[in-house]
Amino acid sequence: MPKYALRYLSTKDPYARQLEGLPSFGPNGNLTGMRKNFGWENAMPVKSGQYVYDCSSKPFLYERAG
Repeated sequence: MPKYALRYLSTKDPYARQLEGLPSFGPNGNLTGMRKNFGWENAMPVKSGQYVYDCSSKPFLYERAG
């Protein structure tokens, strides 16, 4: 069971611009595969648009996402 569930943040949210530069994958990525194979076990995943971002370095973005 993952530690953090996937959350969503609208691309129109003013905080969405702060996702730039964070580790991400998409649009054809797989979160389960990233957790198993690429060290995202403790990632704080936030989906915005077609991409999923790891917000571990900016946890306030994960909390902002619903």
